[in-house]
Amino acid sequence: MSEKDNSTSKPRNTLKKETRGRKPNPDTKKKRPVKAPPKKPSDSLLGIAKQYSGFEYYEDEYITKQQCAFLAIFERNLGNISNALKGIGLVSRKTYYKWRKENEHFDNLCEEVKEAQIDMVESKLQSNIIDGNLIAQMFYLKTIGKNRGYTERQEIESKVEVVGFDFVEATDEDVD
Repeated sequence: MSEKDNSTSKPRNTLKKETRGRKPNPDTKKKRPVKAPPKKPSDSLLGIAKQYSGFEYYEDEYITKQQCAFLAIFERNLGNISNALKGIGLVSRKTYYKWRKENEHFDNLCEEVKEAQIDMVESKLQSNIIDGNLIAQMFYLKTIGKNRGYTERQEIESKVEVVGFDFVEATDEDVD
């Protein structure tokens, strides 16, 4: 090496401390996204609903924006009531049950979400059965194939017929 090269280069230990073995790339620096605060709470709830939902029924005139946001998060969390309530800033399950009791349309939408989730799980079960998953096959036979004898316990059905009894109204004298 010439004297010219030595004068411009940095010592190795300094280079390691600065870059830790890598050359810094200014294009790959991680930048934190800046979130603007929501204008109104109700608008932010509707935004949450739009963000999480793929269904148009969340924008509905029969339910509130808060219920709309709840349904979106409820669906996203696979029907977990507590997580969906926390997602909209509520804690009490009583609110959920009150909404379902007071608003038939909201109640129907909650049932629709639950039914869609059952359909999704059924399709996953069917995929596992097709892939040869023995546990999935056994589960299916124990639940759906009961009538063909695929069960671990015996279920006995019996009919009892009562014959020969006449029911007569008793008087006070008969009882003494």
